[in-house]
Formats: sequence, structure tokens, C-alpha cells
Amino acid sequence: MAFVAVLHDQNGAPAIDDGAESGYTVASECGGMLGKFVGRYDDTIREAIFPEDFALLQNYPNPFNAETLIMFKVPEVSQVRLRIFNTIGQEITCLIDGEMEPGIHQVSWNGKNATGSDVPSGVYMVCMEADNYNDIMKVMLIR
Repeated sequence: MAFVAVLHDQNGAPAIDDGAESGYTVASECGGMLGKFVGRYDDTIREAIFPEDFALLQNYPNPFNAETLIMFKVPEVSQVRLRIFNTIGQEITCLIDGEMEPGIHQVSWNGKNATGSDVPSGVYMVCMEADNYNDIMKVMLIR
């Protein structure tokens, strides 16, 4: 679930942090690329790996049909809950409820409720709770 920094030069060889601007990528453990950055290692990559603040990031794709990816930042070891609610406040499912390490994490939601049944098309709320942090984001499911 966490993202790891993979430093490469323009030829794909491992890069060395010499303090100069260099290209590097941030990739997920499952091999997907989060993005490519150019800059000093200590400026950008540290925030990508060790965020300073909690954050619930916009899901992708949105709207979605079969599955959407939800990313969030955790700056320190914390209890994190990520839940999905419908527009009348009923909990649909809980995606994460446990201790998370610092970093940028991702979880997917397949449009199913806690019992594994498909939920209907509509707007849903993704709620993240961690320490003193709370945030809500709207996602749209289109079947």
C-alpha cells in the first residue's frame, strides 16, 4: 500500500543524491508509477515518502465504474480509519481500520458494501479519520 522512492537517472540507472537536480520516480510496491519528478531529493521526495501532514487525496478515476483508487498521506504512525458512507450518512463499508506507518498510502474501493454486494450508482463520501485529522471527499459511482 505504501509508495517507495525509486531514484533513476535519465538512462534508467540508479541515481545518486548529490544535491543537484535530478530525475526520479515514485512508484508503488505493486509496480505502478505515482509520478515522475525533477528536483532535489530533499525537496520533493522527502514529502512524497514522509508527508508532513495528514491528507486525503482525490480519488482516481472519478467518476468511476468498477473501481477507484483512494490515496492518503500519514505523517507518523497513527490509527487510521477510511470509511465509505452514502449521502444519508449510512456506513457502506470500512476500507481501513488500523495502525498505518508514515507515508503515502493507497486503497481501492470496488463499489461494494461490507457484505460484498454492489451498491447502486450515486455519490458516496470517503471519510478519513486519524488522530485529530478528519476529512471527507465525494466520489461518484456510475454503473
